[in-house]
Amino acid sequence: EHQEVNLQDLQARFPDGGTITPEALAEKGLIRNAAQPIVILGQGDITGKFNVSAHRISKSAQEKIENAGGSFTKLEYVLTGAKATVKLPKKAEIEALRQKKQG
Repeated sequence: EHQEVNLQDLQARFPDGGTITPEALAEKGLIRNAAQPIVILGQGDITGKFNVSAHRISKSAQEKIENAGGSFTKLEYVLTGAKATVKLPKKAEIEALRQKKQG
């Protein structure tokens, strides 16, 4: 589950030119846990130039951030517990393993 943050909340709580990270969002009270995945949604307008780091972003939110002169950095998911053990290998990796077994 992703914690949702709208652009209007970023505009209201961060100064122009700010760097927005999961830790900064937690400090401002916009999310509960900086370790859980975050999605940035495009509700509201943004005029400030922000450098936003999150796990996901809506297309409209990314366009609005970039049009205002800001940027978006995608964070990698850190899985723990049962989900951490589930990782499907890529097709090329499967083929390499098959060939390694055969010869």
